[in-house]
Order: sequence, then structure tokens, then C-alpha cells
Amino acid sequence: MVLALVATGCGSDNVWIHVDNGGKERIVVTVDGEQETAIAPGQFGTIECEPGKKKLRVESGRTTLYAGTKDLKQSDKWGVGRRYFFNPDHRNRYVIYTVKYGGSSALEGLVKAGLEQVAGVKKSEFQAAYEQLAAELEPLPSDSWFEVPDHVLVLQSAPEFVVSSGGSERRRVMTRVSVKDYDVIDRARHNKNPTSRDYETLFDSVEKVLSEAP
Repeated sequence: MVLALVATGCGSDNVWIHVDNGGKERIVVTVDGEQETAIAPGQFGTIECEPGKKKLRVESGRTTLYAGTKDLKQSDKWGVGRRYFFNPDHRNRYVIYTVKYGGSSALEGLVKAGLEQVAGVKKSEFQAAYEQLAAELEPLPSDSWFEVPDHVLVLQSAPEFVVSSGGSERRRVMTRVSVKDYDVIDRARHNKNPTSRDYETLFDSVEKVLSEAP
């Protein structure tokens, strides 16, 4: 329960910093000169701070990945702590996908719509299918430091089951992606005249991200 609250930003007026280690060596994060966490390669850590300006330093072995000041703004929403995400070596990119409980698969029906373009499906229908596929993943800012949207699970699996009074529920989950897949997904959201090749490339990236997600 505590981990879930931290991951979604609920339950505190403090500020949370999620730090991701995309490198091959352990990183050490200090805040105002005090070590807060050490993070193994491929893992991430979470630091809780009071709002205000904080001096951050991130080191990997003898290399300083970051040394500077961040202004941690207090949340303007009651009961929801503001969350920042820090990718100090800038190796990864991140997107949000939606887990739909009681609904169909995210890619169900989209493959057929795309492949039928070769057989002469109407351009408007193909465009709609492409836009639907592109909307399955929401790219987050490509910067090394950004604010995490409210109620998004950060780099963890969505629960297998949820209790709902309605017919369906959804959970939004943030996951890592490669720079290559991120660029494909980001470009697709602005492509107003996609080709069959564009569709196939996008589908491959979306399928890869969803299959590798937590």
C-alpha cells in the first residue's frame, strides 16, 4: 500500500523524486550534501523531500552525472504530492500506457486495420486506425528532469485485479522505452499522412513496448 501511494503521488504534501539509473554502474544521489540513496544499474530509487530549493548531486563511480539546484514546488492539490522524475544520464525515454480492466486488448483489431491498407481499405479508415494505435502510448518529455502526471504508476506493474463498481477500470503506468522506439511513437502522433510502412513501424514499436512493460 505504501509503495502504491508513493508511486502514484498520493498521501503526502511532500515532494517525491524518482531517480532512474540507466547506466551500468551504481549511482549515488545526495541532497543538500547528505546521501539519500544508492541505486543499482537498471533500477530506480525514490527520495522524499520537503518543498524548496535543493542541491542535488548524482555520481557514478568517479563521474559526476549531475550537480546543481532543483526547485521542488509544493503541490497545489490537497493530498497529492508533486512528483519529479530524474534520468541523470539521459539514456532512457518514458511513455505512459493504460491498463484496461474488463476491456479488450490494446492492439486488438488494429493489426487487421493496418494490414488491410495494402488491399485498398479506405484512407480515412486507415488514418483512424493509425491514430488509434499512436494514442495507445503517451510520450513523456524527453528531458532528463520532468514532472510526473498525477495518478500514474511509476516503473512498476499495474495490479492484476481491481475492485470496481462499474464495468471497467483503468490504470495508467509509466515505463521505459528506448530512444529509437520513443522517436517512432512521438513522430507518429504528428503524422497526418501515414503509409503502410509507417503503420508497420509504429505497430512494431508499440507491441515491443507493451510486451516488455512491467
